[in-house]
Amino acid sequence: MPRLSVIMPVLDGEQFLPRTLRSLVRTLPRDAEVLVMDDGSTDSTPRLLEEVSRADRRFKVFRHEQPAGVAASLNELAAHADCDYLARMDADDIALASRWRISARLLARADFVFTWVLFIDDQGKVRGADQPGHFSVGSVPYHLVYGCCLVHPTVSMRRSAFDELGGYADTRAEDYELWMRAAGRGFRLTRSAVPGLLYRRHEGQVTGRQPWLDEGAGSPLFAAYGGLLQYVLGEQPEGWREVFGSALGSSRITPEEAAQAEAINELVAARARARLPRADAALVCWRAARERKRIRARIEEPASANSGE
Repeated sequence: MPRLSVIMPVLDGEQFLPRTLRSLVRTLPRDAEVLVMDDGSTDSTPRLLEEVSRADRRFKVFRHEQPAGVAASLNELAAHADCDYLARMDADDIALASRWRISARLLARADFVFTWVLFIDDQGKVRGADQPGHFSVGSVPYHLVYGCCLVHPTVSMRRSAFDELGGYADTRAEDYELWMRAAGRGFRLTRSAVPGLLYRRHEGQVTGRQPWLDEGAGSPLFAAYGGLLQYVLGEQPEGWREVFGSALGSSRITPEEAAQAEAINELVAARARARLPRADAALVCWRAARERKRIRARIEEPASANSGE
């Protein structure tokens, strides 16, 4: 039985899939497997997956005739896995050799572990990096209040924790929802300051083309965010639903909505300063300051006194 199962959905991934598969073949531990869901591809993806599964028995391929989506595919792959740990990979990223060593070390004292990433373009050239620094178990819930700060394809997690949480929810932000839900229930999440993945940014990626920011108040995201606030603050401040809904959207916000958002922003930052070690609190406050700028940039201008005349 493999100790680690890497789960990876793919839909029409022929452009970047060969490089991704090579990085896994090269870096994957011997006691690991890769479970791939071809989610209804119509390009050469099926052939590429068949070739790698024939050459390397650690790769197992499953297929949907019609696309089922990321969350459903991941839950199905997890159900096929018989392992102690689950990890994620996307079909357009590149795993670094350091990833598995870092993750194994962190999993000794956490339930969900992540690595720092470098951003690459469609040509594989490094174009930037994520926010630097180590995110401690104690600080991650505070970071998550300000947005999804943990890169999904870097996660490795205890299978027992994933199962206890019930897997991924039916939302297009399945990663952020699961991280918030886990943190809100007291599971331990942490992120290494060492890069473990080259994360590709390109026009065709799923994150870029899915309008998950426009999900309504019935989305599981709201329940997860409310639980996270309860965990961090011991309460759900007045107006938090409106603030979170506004943050998820892309439209302009009113000065009143901005004031509510900034009040919650500062309340969380103040708790971080009071409860966390200085270095951890500094990273949280950096994120809070960035979020404050984003809030103020979205405030709608008052209507002109002469408008409509």
